[in-house]
Amino acid sequence: MKYMTKELCRFLEDTSLHKMLPPGMLVTELAAHFSQEFYEGLYQEKEDEAVRWGEEVYNLQPDHPPIGPDEIRAFFKKMQRENVRSWKKRLPEHILRQVADIRVLALGCISPDVKREITAWCKQNEKTATQTAKEYLKLYKAMRKKGDPPFLEDFGFHDSRIASCRKRGEDLVIMLDNSGGWPEFKGVIFEQCTVLKKDRPFLNAWWETEEIYPIEGGYEIHVLLQESRCTKYIDFIVQVTGVRLIR
Repeated sequence: MKYMTKELCRFLEDTSLHKMLPPGMLVTELAAHFSQEFYEGLYQEKEDEAVRWGEEVYNLQPDHPPIGPDEIRAFFKKMQRENVRSWKKRLPEHILRQVADIRVLALGCISPDVKREITAWCKQNEKTATQTAKEYLKLYKAMRKKGDPPFLEDFGFHDSRIASCRKRGEDLVIMLDNSGGWPEFKGVIFEQCTVLKKDRPFLNAWWETEEIYPIEGGYEIHVLLQESRCTKYIDFIVQVTGVRLIR
């Protein structure tokens, strides 16, 4: 991908990170300094809230098996570990260095400085993503105006799953599970296909986006896939003489 790269797609995910900071998130200078005592107190408070909420929910749903405080606490502990891993993975190093205790952030408590840094970082990501998308849109409009490629209007399978991929002579036939995408298309045939890049097998991966570039004698097509709805992206690049859609 030349425009909608893996890095850009991660930017697009990260631009929503500051929106993920809940309105009720505690913003306090206490989070600006490491304190085991503060963390333990905050953890106990949040754990108690989870137990109260969990018991109330299950009391309102008598068809569910009973759940006790110990089970809720074990689940809360597991989720806390997951939240810590998530923040470590998504935040850039320059912001992580400013977080006094990632465990506190995972509990929904943030210092004013870190909140400002996250918001500024997300806005910059959004600006970068928007500008890059505009650049490719300009190229797309130019191709559309020329009517080349002729399949341009219909070529887009966002949220379709790769159901199968097989060679048929010199062609490559990709069949789609398009229940979440474009139901009028069951697949795509890349004619006289040469695979230039394929990060790894992509059966069951999800089609995210694509870029098309006219070349001599055909087209170079870049596809970005997402593996199992997680953040592992797969680059798939082919050169073809033409494209046929399977309805």
